[in-house]
Amino acid sequence: MSVAVPTNKRKRRSAFRQVLAAIQLLILSTLAVGLVFTAVTIWNLSSILPQGSGAIGEMNPVESSKIFASDGQLLATVFMDENREYVPLQKIPITLRNATIATEDKRFYDHNGVDPRGIGRALMEDIRTKQRAQGGSTITQQLVRNVYLTQRKSMGRKIQELLLAVQIERKYSKDEILEKYLNQVFYGSGAYGVQAAARTYFGKRAEELTLAESALLAGLPQRPTDFNPYKNPKLAENRRNTVLALMAQEHYITPEQKEIAQATPVKLGYRRPSGARVRRAPYFVDYVLDTLVDRYGANMVYKGGLRIFTTLHLGMQAVADKAVKDGVKRLSDNHVSQGALVSMDPRTGYIRAMVGGVDYKQSQLNRAHLVKHPRSPGSTFKPFVYAAAFENGMDPYDTVVDEPFSIRDGRHAWRPKNYDNRYSGAMSIQNAVAQSRNIPAIKTIQKIGVSKAIEMAHRCGIESELGHNLSLAIGTSGVTVLELASAYSTFANDGLHPEATAVLKITDRAGNVIELNHPTVSRVLKPRVQNDIDQCLLAVTTQGTARFVGRALPGVRGKTGTTQDDRDAWFAGYMPKQLVTIVWVGNDDNTRMRHIFGGTGCAPIWLDFMKDALKLNPKVKSAPKPASDTIVKADEKTRIARRRETQPRRDRSDAAPKDAASDTVRVRLCSDTGLLATSACPSTYDETFTKGEEPTERCSLHPADGGESGQRSARRPRASDNPLDASSPSSSNDAAFDTGGDTSSPATRTEPRPEPERQVRVTLCVQSGLRATRYCPETIQRRLPASEVPNGYCNLHGPR
Repeated sequence: MSVAVPTNKRKRRSAFRQVLAAIQLLILSTLAVGLVFTAVTIWNLSSILPQGSGAIGEMNPVESSKIFASDGQLLATVFMDENREYVPLQKIPITLRNATIATEDKRFYDHNGVDPRGIGRALMEDIRTKQRAQGGSTITQQLVRNVYLTQRKSMGRKIQELLLAVQIERKYSKDEILEKYLNQVFYGSGAYGVQAAARTYFGKRAEELTLAESALLAGLPQRPTDFNPYKNPKLAENRRNTVLALMAQEHYITPEQKEIAQATPVKLGYRRPSGARVRRAPYFVDYVLDTLVDRYGANMVYKGGLRIFTTLHLGMQAVADKAVKDGVKRLSDNHVSQGALVSMDPRTGYIRAMVGGVDYKQSQLNRAHLVKHPRSPGSTFKPFVYAAAFENGMDPYDTVVDEPFSIRDGRHAWRPKNYDNRYSGAMSIQNAVAQSRNIPAIKTIQKIGVSKAIEMAHRCGIESELGHNLSLAIGTSGVTVLELASAYSTFANDGLHPEATAVLKITDRAGNVIELNHPTVSRVLKPRVQNDIDQCLLAVTTQGTARFVGRALPGVRGKTGTTQDDRDAWFAGYMPKQLVTIVWVGNDDNTRMRHIFGGTGCAPIWLDFMKDALKLNPKVKSAPKPASDTIVKADEKTRIARRRETQPRRDRSDAAPKDAASDTVRVRLCSDTGLLATSACPSTYDETFTKGEEPTERCSLHPADGGESGQRSARRPRASDNPLDASSPSSSNDAAFDTGGDTSSPATRTEPRPEPERQVRVTLCVQSGLRATRYCPETIQRRLPASEVPNGYCNLHGPR
């Protein structure tokens, strides 16, 4: 007689069987995936392992790479084999062997190719610093990577590296692996292996290296470009001292030996690296090689048979080389020994010429791209401060007082000065830029905030770290010549920033394109802000510190720069939509020059170059469209048009700046009122206008003898025009408004002109057009007639 099983028990058994079946299926699937993965890994491994029992060899034939100018002419041939000389381990000094082990793999003789402790240590460092650590790979893994694998970072490549390292350890002894590594590793400057590195950097054989020299070489493989002693001598010395400290820590040397070696000055052989046969533009070639080695690895660049097509214009490069060499020679009596120049097409970002020094044979230090040791730009940084100010409601006709100025920080007071220790009193921002006055720039950055100036500079293309202090306004934080050229390209390209580009295309040995670069631009300045800055920089060459440049080459814009201690001099200038060029002069040891200014030292070099370069600059058929438009949104033009109806005529529109070659007229204006100057105006300046748009009225604040005066021009109002502004007496404004008269003749004048309506400064929300609150994301300051000021506050934005 059968016993019936309760229904609930049957259900539980059925559910248990289903769970068990699912677990079995999961285990079988995992095993299947594991088998497939193992099979694929073994197949990949077998495809790259060396065949036969010979020494570790190359899987692909070595082929030199070639670098070409924009017109297809050969600039350089890059190779590897001619700069490698195999040397047995017994001829490599024990100091270099120990330095390498202490730096790269301190447990080299204790592991079997993979060091779990080293990987764990590197992982913990990753977590601590929140970035990828440099360590973790053993010497055997690095050898495998250099010989058989690419520099591409992926999980599959890492697994291959680990499996191959174990295989290599089984096949070769530790000394054999170390010997092969020291003869294989890349030391920078085209040097592969210790023998080539010893000859390249010290002009001697490897066996003749001292302890200090061995430590310097051992520190190079980790970052051969950054630690290159020819390019970054101080950084290389610091790295050498770190290696010596590691050697002492591992008891390879005594503390006394460490201290003696660390105190030894670095003496280089200054031999031209043989890893590249450079025909022309050696500094530019170095820049391209450094960039590509960082991107693709030295193996691929030096022996991958690449064809690298660049943006360099050989004609402009020849002119640049001569201009810098001749210019520095002229300044030699003023204690000037070096110069640098970068020229760029602002429409595309293409680097057309690069000069990193006077003589490459004497020094390979590329002063155009000193990333680790940027130079202070002086007053060439001021346009970024004023661009930030214009973006935050100020304009070129606002008044800033140039007077003695001090800022107290606790017990200390900072008293900045103008370069000539003179002060000009009240002056417009445009005039302050033209005359390169320091105090107005410092007061401006104090008013808008340092953070906004830093953000503006970075947005325009400055990549160097900038100090968060008021002295930033006068250029105390270092930049490179290349990044300053990139940043000024924004001003020269209607506020569109182009990415600096040196390489157009790269193909591999089979002709396959592996990199193709097109011009990339993005809007970073609103058209009004760009137009204001452009006009200020035009004033520098028409009435300011670079007047002779404007006379020699009408229409150019520029800015001079001289550091307070005469250690750096600059000229940054451009012809809109054509060419941007930056020139720097100074000394490598940072000693002071004698009586050298940006306008007298650098501007003549700039002019010598630009007069010929502009004739050679190729035309761009169509300018690239912005890749992104984060500053001016889709409806910006509509809002600008709406705001223009309520703005005085001098508020610049979103149109591009007028070219100086168009139908223009130059007039002399009063610095205080912006009206046509009279003989009584204490400070004046010249400005260029399109015919029909120039002011027609005489200054009424400073009437000349004989009572000449006139009605107010349609200039953009200044801060001092506001009767409610506590910084300016209302009587001055009243006088400026009340004494104006009609410009028609007495015979036709019938009634006196009514008194202009009082104007006030208000902050408006860009989106709603109403008075802004602290919640509005985008605001703009405007001066409006009192009757036109909106009564209500923005109702679109509020607390979340």
